[in-house]
Amino acid sequence: EKYPQIKFHRIIFCGSIVNRDYGWSARVKNGQSKRILNDYSRLDVWTRVAGWVIVDGGNAGSEGFTDTAGGAAVQRENRYWRHSDYFHDLNYRNRWIPFLAERGDPDEVAQEAERNRNLRFYVFVVALVVIAAAALWAVRAGWRHFMP
Repeated sequence: EKYPQIKFHRIIFCGSIVNRDYGWSARVKNGQSKRILNDYSRLDVWTRVAGWVIVDGGNAGSEGFTDTAGGAAVQRENRYWRHSDYFHDLNYRNRWIPFLAERGDPDEVAQEAERNRNLRFYVFVVALVVIAAAALWAVRAGWRHFMP
């Protein structure tokens, strides 16, 4: 935006802290970029934090962009990845290098169906918290109420 004379043929984002509503349509229309790849994951905690601690930070790295410039901004969700999980050889060879070399857009990531939550685990954790809170209350109230 600040330097419209700078132009990028293709751009790759991963774990991006750019605002979700960034104006890619304007960047593509004025020739600053032709194609954008946004690898993102909802498990990327740091992109969620960015909007709270960086003045112009956003969470396109966990939610994706809202302006895809008519398809020029390609988005790929990686359901189980965290912030640094993008940096591995297979991702470079199978997705990023072909994208940069104009051999096509990366395929959609095959996503498994949502796994059922282990409710027993959550019940166990809640029970532990309740027991710990009761024990803390008993200690703070003093054992004198319980002693004859």
